[in-house]
Amino acid sequence: MVLLSAQGMNQVKIAEVTFTSPDRVRDVIHNFNADGFDSLYPKYAGGRPKVFTLAERREIKKIAKSKPVEHDLPFSTWSLARLADFLIAEGVVDDISHEGLRVLLRQEGVSFQRIKTWKTSRDPDAEQLKTWADREELSVPAH
Repeated sequence: MVLLSAQGMNQVKIAEVTFTSPDRVRDVIHNFNADGFDSLYPKYAGGRPKVFTLAERREIKKIAKSKPVEHDLPFSTWSLARLADFLIAEGVVDDISHEGLRVLLRQEGVSFQRIKTWKTSRDPDAEQLKTWADREELSVPAH
């Protein structure tokens, strides 16, 4: 694709010749322009997922059960993506996918669930106004 592009062929024609989509051709050319020849080699290892040591599993579980603010992070709850990124950045693991992390945490008895959120008011009279609004009944005139 890169060679055909360098020879002046347009992306639609390259897609036809290589039996792929024009979007894929654009991605390959864009990646080549950004990363050079390194972009032509796949970055995934494939194969069986890494087996983590007992010490790594314990550390992952300990961090997952902690709060992000305990690690000076600006959010209140972990997501799998944030936790995986944090574990890699801290050097706990070399690499871990979100799915691999989810499976590992499930095996360790840790589950992530969506948390219900709600808005609160800073108004000191908010609770009084809320109870007043709850007591007010709408009167609908009879026909």
